[in-house]
Amino acid sequence: MTFSVTRHLQLPFRASPPWCLLRAGRHLHVIACDLERGGVRHAVLEAGSRGWFGECTPLPLAYPTGLSYGSRGLLVTGAAPGSEGPVILRLTGDASVLSQAQLPITGNLLRWPVPVQFGDREYALWEEYWGNRTAVVRCLIRPDWTFTVSRHLFPAFGDRTAFEVVGDRTLVARVDPMTKDVGVFLLGDDPRSMSSAMIAEDGLDVAASSAHHGVVIAWSNGHGRIRLRWASADLSTQDPILTVAQVDSPATVAGLKLASSGSATAVLYRTLTPHDPRAVTGGPTPELGRLQFTTREAVVLVDLASSTITYPIWLDPPRSGAATAEWLGPDVWILHGSADPVISQISTS
Repeated sequence: MTFSVTRHLQLPFRASPPWCLLRAGRHLHVIACDLERGGVRHAVLEAGSRGWFGECTPLPLAYPTGLSYGSRGLLVTGAAPGSEGPVILRLTGDASVLSQAQLPITGNLLRWPVPVQFGDREYALWEEYWGNRTAVVRCLIRPDWTFTVSRHLFPAFGDRTAFEVVGDRTLVARVDPMTKDVGVFLLGDDPRSMSSAMIAEDGLDVAASSAHHGVVIAWSNGHGRIRLRWASADLSTQDPILTVAQVDSPATVAGLKLASSGSATAVLYRTLTPHDPRAVTGGPTPELGRLQFTTREAVVLVDLASSTITYPIWLDPPRSGAATAEWLGPDVWILHGSADPVISQISTS
C-alpha cells in the first residue's frame, strides 16, 4: 500500500470537539461545536469538490455524541441544550431537523449514546452503570419514536469498551479491568443471546471496526505496541496478530480509533510523552505532579488482505484524542486539529 497526503481543507466554521465525521454516499458529513457562534453545526463535503456543499446548518444540541446514516437518512445523538439530557435527532436530506426525541436512559451514563443502523432498523447504543456492573444497552428505535430496550450486563466496570456493528448484531470489544484480556462479544436483541471470544492478553486500550467481511480489533499494551487482529463476523476464525506500530518509552499510547473500508483500515492513535520543565542535566528527579505531556497524533494504514502496513503518518496540528477518520473511495479523510481544525485527505493505492 502506498499513500500521499493530497490536501488539507479548512472547515467552514471554527469547530471544536466533540465532533462526528461520517461518509454517506459520496458525501462527508461533519457535525461539531461552533466556537464562535455557539451551538452545534452540520457541514457537508462532496467528493471530488474543492469546497463545502451548501450552508452550515445549526442543530439544537449542546454537543454531539454520534452520527449514522441508513435507509431513513441521518440520525444524530447528543446532549440537549440546557438540561444536556441525551436526545436523538432525525435529519432530512438538506440536514434540517425532521423530528427528535429523548432517549429512555434510566441509569448513570458511562458512555454516551451513538446511533447505528442495520438495514431499515435503527438503534442507539450506550453503556450505563448498573449496580456493581455495567450494562451495554441496545435500544431499538421505531419511526414513531417508541423504543424497545435490551440490556447486556458485564461483571465489572472501569474497563475500556468499543462498539461496532457486525451484520445485525452489536460487537462489544472490551479490556477486562482485572485480567487485561481483550475480549469481543456479539449481542442481539435478546439479552440471553451473546457469543464471545478472547482476542489477546495484556490490553490497555481497544478499538473495533467492521472490515473485510468481518471485524478488526486493535489494542495497545503496556510495552508501547499497537496490535491488530481480524476475525470473522461470527468470531469463529481469527487471523494472526499484526504489530502495526511501536512507541518507545517513555511515551505511552492512548486514544485508539479505527476506520475501515473493504480490506483497508486506518489506525488512529496518540502518544503522550512526559517531561519535567524543571529538569536539567544533573537536576532534580521529576515529580509526577509536576510532569507535563507532549501529545502527538498519528495514523497507520493497513491492508488486511496483504498484511501491508505503512509507517506512521504524523498529523499536524495535533489535539489530544480528537482526530477521527472516514474512507471515501480509495482515500481516507481525517478530521483533526486544535484552534483551526482541518480535514486532511490521504490518497492510497
